[in-house]
Amino acid sequence: MDSDDDPDEHNILLRYQPEKDLDINGDGQIDYTTVIPKEQNMGTNNDVSDYETEITTSEVKSINDKLADKYEAALQTTGFGPFSVYLLIFCGITLMADTTEILCVSFVMPSAERDLCLTDWMKGLIGSIIFVGMLIGGYTWGSLADQIGRRSCLFLSITMNGIFGLASAFVTHSITFCILRFLSGVGVGASLPVVFSYYSEFLTQKVRGRLISVLSVFWMCGQITTSVFAIAVIPRDINIHIGSYAINSWRIFVCLCTIPAFTSSVLSLLMPESPRYLLVKGKREKSLEILRLIYRINKFKGRDTTYPVAIDSLFKVNLNTEPKGSSNPLRLIKLALIKIFLVLKATIHLFSRGLWIRTTVLIVVVFMMSFSTYGITLWFPEYVKKLQQNSLENTHCHNVTGIKPSPTGVYVNMHFRDCKLDPNFYNSPSFIGCSFDNVYIQNGNFSKLSLFNVTLSSVQFKNVSFNNLQIRNSNLESTTFHSANVTNFTFYQVESERLILRNSRIYTGSILSSYMDRLDLYTSRISKLKIKKSTILDIQLDVDNNYNSTAINSTLAYSRDPCPINFNENYDSTKLFLESLFFALANLPGNLLTVLLIDYIPRKWIMSVVLLLSGISVFTLWQVPTETVSVILLCLFNGINVISWNVFNVLTAEVYPTVVRSTASGFLSAINRIGAIVGVNLFAVFIDLNPAVPILIVAGMLGISGLLALLLPRVEKQSLK
Repeated sequence: MDSDDDPDEHNILLRYQPEKDLDINGDGQIDYTTVIPKEQNMGTNNDVSDYETEITTSEVKSINDKLADKYEAALQTTGFGPFSVYLLIFCGITLMADTTEILCVSFVMPSAERDLCLTDWMKGLIGSIIFVGMLIGGYTWGSLADQIGRRSCLFLSITMNGIFGLASAFVTHSITFCILRFLSGVGVGASLPVVFSYYSEFLTQKVRGRLISVLSVFWMCGQITTSVFAIAVIPRDINIHIGSYAINSWRIFVCLCTIPAFTSSVLSLLMPESPRYLLVKGKREKSLEILRLIYRINKFKGRDTTYPVAIDSLFKVNLNTEPKGSSNPLRLIKLALIKIFLVLKATIHLFSRGLWIRTTVLIVVVFMMSFSTYGITLWFPEYVKKLQQNSLENTHCHNVTGIKPSPTGVYVNMHFRDCKLDPNFYNSPSFIGCSFDNVYIQNGNFSKLSLFNVTLSSVQFKNVSFNNLQIRNSNLESTTFHSANVTNFTFYQVESERLILRNSRIYTGSILSSYMDRLDLYTSRISKLKIKKSTILDIQLDVDNNYNSTAINSTLAYSRDPCPINFNENYDSTKLFLESLFFALANLPGNLLTVLLIDYIPRKWIMSVVLLLSGISVFTLWQVPTETVSVILLCLFNGINVISWNVFNVLTAEVYPTVVRSTASGFLSAINRIGAIVGVNLFAVFIDLNPAVPILIVAGMLGISGLLALLLPRVEKQSLK
């Protein structure tokens, strides 16, 4: 290639022998066992067994470095052009599938819980099983990518993700949905470990850090795309009936979420294998052919163009461990066992001399990062609800509205919002023409409560007793009576949607000339309930707890399989999706900063500082009691924390040699998913006990991770090994 190269190196032919143990020297490179002079390689069928002599580790390191440098020069010759853009788009869309997989299920959960009868336990299982699938898929596909190729693994895995993700949109049972989302997660598990390995092997050292950071921006694009899909589809009242089967908005949303996977699957058919991978596997002609193709596309050259770098003498490396022979069943079984052995061997080599420190540090760092990021992000809505609940319980309606107790007990055209109504303050009131939005009524007795021409939205009655409850000419939405005792009640000309009486006692009541959709009485004890001239769609009623009740001239649609759905909160899907969109957009400054700084400041220093700043932002979140400021701080956390993930993706691609790069990425991806599973489940435990506990744990973990990152090596100025 270059005139000042050592001429003797062109006479070197390396051959890896599968019958010997695979060894890695102190620099993380394969310790080749034999070397022969090129001019002696004149035997029949290139049989070189008679000419093998041992070489030293230092000689192997020298050869490895020269091969890496010459491959680097070959990549530089291909330049940057249309192929580079197409490669970035393909890898980016594949990465978007990972984001979509995580957000898709969390977005559809509130809408799908009715169709799939999802209990809180099942919702938690589905949320965790996705990460379990990604864990298994990340390690499996990442390891296989070092054996069968990057492109093949990407095509198989992302197609698997699309097929099972699409199938989950049409199931009617929660267990089936859970299994299909698990398999979908196994498929998309390859997106993180394999994509970054694949992409990095097409990049030169000069632009590698910057372009891998640009690739990481597509994770944010996946968040934005999923949020936009959710805003556009889920809140819509869509019901397409095919016989007894209904296709509604959440099913359409799940179908839309498979677009990145299927798009990536189709594009992968047009992508070449990594030339670096082919070189290491000894397929020099294919590697050279791909480099020529990239050169022609980027330089707009014709088919007859000669590749300007004479690298034939360089590509005489054969690390192919596959035994040659016929394709009989025994050979295929043997080959499969060899593949499994090599996967395990490569994993063990991640802890060999020269690699074990960086592997151990990255394991701890990525576990803590994943624990913190997914724990905070996925449970933040619940954390906000706790803040809202605390604020609600400490905000009395009479203080907000400034009203005083009425001597007659009549309150007209009053508006109550986001406050707690004290039963003892109002003393047998009558509310006429009033509205109640997100109002909390707890612990008290109403000797009489009259509601006439009122609107109730997201109102909770908890541990309240009613001796005479009258609701007339009113509209109720998402109203809950929890652990209530109701005696002598009348609902007259009431329209309600999602009215639930949970663990309550109802004695002597009437529902007259009313229309109700989703009335849940399943966990309550009912006695002497009379329903007359009313329509109740989807009523859930436990026959064993229903005594002396009658229905006259009414239409009742019973639920055959009652689902104890939680309607304690009014689910504002649009607001949730908009907040998710804001969180995604908050990543943009961090992504831009990464692209600008990655090639000018050592990677590990960026990662260390960013993790420490992330820990400080989370610690500040613990001391803020209001929802608005908490949302702002979470946006700040996302904007800072995304830089650490971008740098981590670059480091993972750089600190390992080609022969174990995808294995390392897959292994660390598995640790990533384990951290997510542990984080999500521990947050679920602590969030109800004391929300401050998980916040402080996360702040501490991020601080420790920032210090550990300083132990990583500096590799930004080196060619890929």
